[in-house]
Amino acid sequence: MKVGEITKKRILVLENAVDVTGGLKSILSSSIALSNHFEFIFLLPTNTQCAAYVRNRGFLVVEFPFKEINRTIFSWIIYLPSLLINTFKLKKLVRERKIDLLIANDFYNLLPSAFHFLGGKIPYVCFVRFLPNRFPRLLVSAWQNCHIRFASTLIAVSNSVKNQLIVNEKLEVIYDGLPENFNVMSLPIPKATLPSNTLLYLSNYIEGKGQDLALKSFAGLACKYPLWKLRFVGGDMGTIKNKVYKESLMKSAIEMKIQEQVEWGAFAEEVIQEYKAAAIVLNFSNSESFSLTCLEAMAAGRPVISTNSGGPSEIIVDRESGILVPVGDIPAMTSAMDYLMGDPDSCEKIGIAAFHHVRKKFSQENTIAKLQEAYLKALAIV
Repeated sequence: MKVGEITKKRILVLENAVDVTGGLKSILSSSIALSNHFEFIFLLPTNTQCAAYVRNRGFLVVEFPFKEINRTIFSWIIYLPSLLINTFKLKKLVRERKIDLLIANDFYNLLPSAFHFLGGKIPYVCFVRFLPNRFPRLLVSAWQNCHIRFASTLIAVSNSVKNQLIVNEKLEVIYDGLPENFNVMSLPIPKATLPSNTLLYLSNYIEGKGQDLALKSFAGLACKYPLWKLRFVGGDMGTIKNKVYKESLMKSAIEMKIQEQVEWGAFAEEVIQEYKAAAIVLNFSNSESFSLTCLEAMAAGRPVISTNSGGPSEIIVDRESGILVPVGDIPAMTSAMDYLMGDPDSCEKIGIAAFHHVRKKFSQENTIAKLQEAYLKALAIV
């Protein structure tokens, strides 16, 4: 090291998603923006697609045998022994890599808490990227109590998340900011017609994400708008359950006799072109802690129709920068789609309003400044 050179603090990001998710994309985006201030290393599950995705963005990746609790009895039996073993592995890794700060990229990852319980001294910050009411209250309370005891800061990605947690001085809200490649986009040039006849649904194929509702809503309009198509883009995360769900969706499209107006796209690493090629973006999820899809679509100047499922209500101003519909309400979804599909002027007006709204409320600069402050506070630098 040269004289006067400042060594950047080294941060280990613990992310146990098995495929690319909105949460992973968000922490990657902020890590890229903060790479001049900190050195980030990502701890990711072994043998998943995430590793290549993160490495391609210039970060060092260490693969790790994370274990999660699911609905099987076996997962509960092996969880605590696995957590204990992984805690010792983490302690060794922290020592060898000279880690200064840990980041748990979601609430249910108790590895940093166990690390502290067994004597670890490295501070950590924990993100909460899901709506707590999706899980049993006792389980959520246990998770939060662990993090409140050991974490420096808990970061909820929306007020919808924060309001479902126990009030605590360690808990704060920091919205995900616009990814840099969306931040620099220019406003779409006004046109007399819509950019396409495509309704885009960008989400991994997971039950509860709402693709089934989009199919049913579109089925009621397909004959009225024969030139329109519904395009799904997303991955199955390599799980049998998600593959079966996607197959059921494709079968439903055939049964509804709309298969010729439905497209099935795979996971896309770069989604900007998908948004540019769409006229309207849909998100009918049952539960959203934030919604990177809504944020990105609006940043691309596209009108979004979304369920009022948590986070989207903090991103969209209803009937101004998008349209909110009740969760599971197919008639409302169909009506909103019909309104925008049949009115190019309103579609364009809402898209332009969305473009400006997200840049004002979710600027990357504001998010990065708050995250940097949280990390420095945890490191006891400020």
